[in-house]
Amino acid sequence: MKIRLLHPTMIVVCTSFLFISFCHAQKEAVSNKNVIQLQGKHYRDSIVLRWGYTDAKLWYKMLKQPVKVYRRNVSQNGKYEAIAEIMPWDSTKIEATAAVSQKNEILVVVLENIYRNWGNSTFSDYGTILEKTDNFNNRWSLVHLVADQFSLAAEAAGLRFTDKTINPKFNYAYKVVAGENQAYKVIPSKQASFKPVIYQKEEKESSVVLYWDQKLHDYHYTSYWVESSTDGINYTRLTEVPFVQMTDQKITTPKKYYSFTAPNTNYQKKYYRLIGNDAFGDESLPSEAIMAMGRDKTPPPVPSLYADTLMNHLTKNLYWTLNNPSDIAALHLERSFGDKTETLLNWVKPGENKKTDVVDLAGIYKYRLIAADTAGNFAYSTPLYTRIHDMVPPSKPSKPVAYVDTTGIVTLGWNEHSEKDIIGYNIYAADGNKRSFIKLNAQTHRSRIYQDTIGTSLLNEKRYYFIVAVDDDFMRSPPSDTLVISRPDRIPPSPSLIGDYRVLPEGIRLTLLPSSSRDVVRHDLWRKAGTQDWQLIHQLTKIPPSFTDTDVKSGVSYYYKIHAVDDGGLISKAVDIAEIAAMKSQLSKPELSFTKNENTILISIADADNNEQNKYMLYKAADNASHQLYEILPTNSFSEMGKPGIKWRYRVRTLSSDGRQGPFSDEIIVQL
Repeated sequence: MKIRLLHPTMIVVCTSFLFISFCHAQKEAVSNKNVIQLQGKHYRDSIVLRWGYTDAKLWYKMLKQPVKVYRRNVSQNGKYEAIAEIMPWDSTKIEATAAVSQKNEILVVVLENIYRNWGNSTFSDYGTILEKTDNFNNRWSLVHLVADQFSLAAEAAGLRFTDKTINPKFNYAYKVVAGENQAYKVIPSKQASFKPVIYQKEEKESSVVLYWDQKLHDYHYTSYWVESSTDGINYTRLTEVPFVQMTDQKITTPKKYYSFTAPNTNYQKKYYRLIGNDAFGDESLPSEAIMAMGRDKTPPPVPSLYADTLMNHLTKNLYWTLNNPSDIAALHLERSFGDKTETLLNWVKPGENKKTDVVDLAGIYKYRLIAADTAGNFAYSTPLYTRIHDMVPPSKPSKPVAYVDTTGIVTLGWNEHSEKDIIGYNIYAADGNKRSFIKLNAQTHRSRIYQDTIGTSLLNEKRYYFIVAVDDDFMRSPPSDTLVISRPDRIPPSPSLIGDYRVLPEGIRLTLLPSSSRDVVRHDLWRKAGTQDWQLIHQLTKIPPSFTDTDVKSGVSYYYKIHAVDDGGLISKAVDIAEIAAMKSQLSKPELSFTKNENTILISIADADNNEQNKYMLYKAADNASHQLYEILPTNSFSEMGKPGIKWRYRVRTLSSDGRQGPFSDEIIVQL
């Protein structure tokens, strides 16, 4: 029976002096779902029903009127029939039953909260409304609590009914009606059993903490017995009453596990097991036993750590004192630098009191000495902050490089140092290798890239640089290798020319005249067609006697220009842009065929160009006369009437839309 599931936290809420409005809001949230919680259990010869109320007002109302119980035979598809009306026992019966034996004394809780002293719980004036509301809810909570733990208390409170008129082979459904509220439950004849499971143990100083899953066990049990044994056979219960773990409503995150702390002498092994109590007053089978013991959790005495003030290279001498060295099993050193912390395990033997620590980087370090006893407990010394010095200058910067652009901006770069204590660099420059070098940066330069601006109008053609590294102790490295750069050339080379060209069937041949400048490294030949963009068609490191552009289209006009490029990337002007039209392609030679009848000649023209815009010039002659242009045909066919007995000779040539004329076809002779 999940009465505690109705509100396992409700008792704590209403009895822990929290705001009563919070308790009401909690109960109201539950009442919106179902104000009656009903569970049932099959005992083969009987079925026991248990119910409870999530609303205190409904519980109070049902103290004075009966709860009606209905039953339906599910196996025979029967209808609901009234079988009982249940009310709380009267006060005389409760008091008499409680006096029978000590185990029935729990009925006093039911007696006190149902029948006694209602003056402190019902409304009489506004001055005591909060206190009386709290008392009212406490009555409701306590009655449900003891009903969850003791079957006799549930029966006395009118929250339990035993149906002894059942057939064990049938399944039954029950309906419980409380005023206008009702709840339903189907009770199968076979119900699965579940025994508790201890999920985890925690061994502490003189105690053992047992954990079990709250959600899983809440479905089956309302309280628990925790038992211990020294031999795993004979068990003793650790509490006089069943264990119920309350939860404070102020805890917003629900607990995942129940926990029980059992006293245990350190290093004395004991067996523990768990027995669940359900809402019907039955105990479960015990859980599987686990073995646990209390353990020494008292840390050893705290060590005191000291350091000398000597300035040694990347080392620090550490000293310490221990109040009770015999309790120490190991000494570890915790060292922190920046955001990195590492622990050196078993750094020294327990009998030692000094040692030198060696590090890779200079700087401020934090040390803590960790004393560990035989039980694995730790004691940390007070943090010690000390500076470790680097007494060796850094190495010189490696692989420096320099680049200069045409505007006179010099960019210097170099490799990262292997030393991690480098804080920056100094950059030096001079206009001669034997002149005095001047430091260019006022502050230590943090980056490994530096830019300098030089004048392009000075007579010195060269400028010299070197770099010096600086570490966090402000020691300077030897100078790097000296870099030499040439001042930028800002005058472009003299132009190159297209001296001559010829239009050939295979393309356009250009005669190129190179630039006369000595620093030219290549010539770039550009071309465009019409209004299109210029395209680089060839880069010439040596100028040939001629260059033929074969990638041209017939009849298309092209523009050509050539630029000279020097070793500084400067580009000459294009002083002459040549416009050249590619040779148009020749028209193909047409082929003639004819057909004739008594007085009609039909000529057909086969044109390999297959251009619909082409026309055809038809030449005609009679017998041995010369050919004369007879007609310009818009299509590739021609027909006419002919005189019999005369030899008619025909020839055709293609006429393009731009006026070009193709070669003559072979002659055909037709005689009717």
